[in-house]
Amino acid sequence: MKHRMYLVLAMLVLLALVGSIFSIDCAAPAPKEPIKIGVILGLTGYMADADSYSKKAVDLYAETMNPEINGRPVQFIIEDDATDPSQSMDKARKLIDVDKVCMTIGPTDSGCATADLGYNDRMEVPNLAISCHSAPIPRTYKWVWLPRGIDRACTYAMGVFMYEVDGIRTAVGMYPDFVCGHDTADGFREGFESRGGKVVQEQFFPPDVKDFAPYIAKIEKADALVGMFSAVGAYTQIEEFGIKIPKYIYFSVLEAPAIQQEVDIGYGWNVVTPWSYAVDAPGTKEFVAAYEKKYGEKPYEEAGDMWSDIQIAMDVLKRTGGDTSSDKLEKALNETNLVTVTGLISFGLDHIAANHFYAFRFEKVGGVWEHKIVGEYEVKVTGHKGETYALEAVRIK
Repeated sequence: MKHRMYLVLAMLVLLALVGSIFSIDCAAPAPKEPIKIGVILGLTGYMADADSYSKKAVDLYAETMNPEINGRPVQFIIEDDATDPSQSMDKARKLIDVDKVCMTIGPTDSGCATADLGYNDRMEVPNLAISCHSAPIPRTYKWVWLPRGIDRACTYAMGVFMYEVDGIRTAVGMYPDFVCGHDTADGFREGFESRGGKVVQEQFFPPDVKDFAPYIAKIEKADALVGMFSAVGAYTQIEEFGIKIPKYIYFSVLEAPAIQQEVDIGYGWNVVTPWSYAVDAPGTKEFVAAYEKKYGEKPYEEAGDMWSDIQIAMDVLKRTGGDTSSDKLEKALNETNLVTVTGLISFGLDHIAANHFYAFRFEKVGGVWEHKIVGEYEVKVTGHKGETYALEAVRIK
């Protein structure tokens, strides 16, 4: 009797063990830890318009591309720094210390980036710049990579294009009175004068100025006007003053397709930019189509720049196999050789990419202003030059 009892108990124990093993085998596998990328944008403050396009690009990528590395989902954590350096520093610390991101993208504003990047350096967390930055940033910080290069490079290309392609020989300039504005002025002057052009006047206005009339009234005689404007009012006032010389702009809300329909662009507006929806680069048509489908408008430059940065980040993570250690990410970033929607990206001196800049004009098609690409330049950093960099521009198209 006892023997049977022991046998029954043994069978029950065996069945329980088999059941537990079966339940373990059939249980759903634990979800893999996500890989986190931090994104810092000025969704409020003076960068709000431009950075709203960057956010749309992040949201679109996360929604349509289902990003993952070796089964680990890639998560984008977006923070608004209000385009304020003190808030930006707090957001960077939060992303790195609390959210444990493996890299950060942004902010757009160079002042905010300067506030953040010391902490990226201290913690050895890579940062991908969205836009061009002022030259002191790559000279000072070691954990930032600049796919768009430096501010001076874009307007250097602008100066060369104006002289070589459009036959401009004299120019006047209007720029905001802060670091990026002076970098923009310096880059244009250097590129334009390197080919034989002459800058006859430069004016600098407060970044938050609303009334441009006092500056427009002082514009001296020249073949062209060069400017950097983030306020729509600048364009309308220039048109109201009847300025009929060709106008060339860098970093402009006028690039945004939605703004173009509200402003009478008028005669002779030209833009030199790191990206346009009309650029003929692999993946651009697909990106633009997906963006238009979701948002009902074409993407602004910042959206293309952000999409390119995400492409770089994903490529880096694929090449590390999802290893997010600082040394592996640093090595992979330095070895980047990737064609993105903005063109080929590879990093050189001080992590600055040799970049392509595109000149376009506005052309009305079916009652809608469209971008028409009329020139493409590659600008390379060839070495240090005092506190900034020596540049070289080569025309591609």
